[in-house]
Amino acid sequence: MTPGFDNHGNHPTLCTACGVPASGAIEAPASRWTGLPTLVGDALGRAFRTLLTWQERAAQRRRLGTLDERELRDMGISPSDAMMEANKPFWRE
Repeated sequence: MTPGFDNHGNHPTLCTACGVPASGAIEAPASRWTGLPTLVGDALGRAFRTLLTWQERAAQRRRLGTLDERELRDMGISPSDAMMEANKPFWRE
């Protein structure tokens, strides 16, 4: 019988000679970079959603600036409120 193995050639629950678990899998040491792909992916996702929001907001404000007084009145918006909203920078809510 080989030292560190049972009669069937398998490691016991934890081999005292080599420290390998019974499953044979060896866990890699924890890395400080483990969560980095998730952090980068999350940041890129937030940035992309922000850019899409800004693009849509800018387009809506451009369209609002093209409406005449009758169309604004139909929507319940005063011309001065429409002008204020249309002139806001895209990054402001």
